[in-house]
Amino acid sequence: MLKRTEVLGGYDLAKYRSERVFATASDGTRIPISLVYRIDLRRDGPQPLFLYGYGSYGHSLPDSFSSSRLSLLDRGVIYAVAHIRAAAKWARCGTTKAK
Repeated sequence: MLKRTEVLGGYDLAKYRSERVFATASDGTRIPISLVYRIDLRRDGPQPLFLYGYGSYGHSLPDSFSSSRLSLLDRGVIYAVAHIRAAAKWARCGTTKAK
């Protein structure tokens, strides 16, 4: 078991889910996106989504837990992080292998 910091306010890990999905850019590059949401508030069809992305100077954002996001998740918002630089690195890898 990893060391965990207690989260105040009745946080229950079992109420939340994270997953990895991919979006396709106009040039065909697959962009990995990390999603986290509250399981019981996830529904089919349109739903509010907060999308964050950063990719500059060869740096991408790692996946991490933040208790400040819980307020959004508890109101039915899906939190998404687009790993823009990771997509560029994957594309270069594929291009290099194709040569």
